[in-house]
Amino acid sequence: KAELLQATSIRSLDFTNRTFWPETYYRDINPLFQTMNWFNNYLFAYDYIDISDDLTGENTFSSEERKRIDNWLLAAAEFAQHEQDWDINRNFTNRSSSSADAAYTPARKWSPSQRGGADLLTHYSASGPGHTVYGIMQTFNNRRMACYRYAGLVGIKLGKTQLVESAKRY
Repeated sequence: KAELLQATSIRSLDFTNRTFWPETYYRDINPLFQTMNWFNNYLFAYDYIDISDDLTGENTFSSEERKRIDNWLLAAAEFAQHEQDWDINRNFTNRSSSSADAAYTPARKWSPSQRGGADLLTHYSASGPGHTVYGIMQTFNNRRMACYRYAGLVGIKLGKTQLVESAKRY
């Protein structure tokens, strides 16, 4: 309980603070995806406490404390979800469509790495360079999944269907 409440007051973990967390900057890079993995631990701890309270009939958190934690977890989830959706939606024109028949249409031609025109390779070795990694392979990755996982789980915990749907769409 003390750890969760203390974490909600750390200024650099306030995802509504755009000084620390500017929009459309982090996408799937450090420290966002590692932070979302860390936030999963907070979410799990919070859920374990809720389960324990349900079984024992106790109320570990006051309604004010619960609201504070809910808002803090939700702000992190909404930020992570926004960053991921914004970045992926740049690559697919109709990704946000709710139609089951909608196919993702690439918004641009996939070219070798978008990093200054240089090819991004899978590896380098004495026998020569590895395979070229194309843009679409950089769009869907484990870093991004950490963010969607957290957002989706918060959506389930707090009943936020937008977060759940976004995670499922990924």
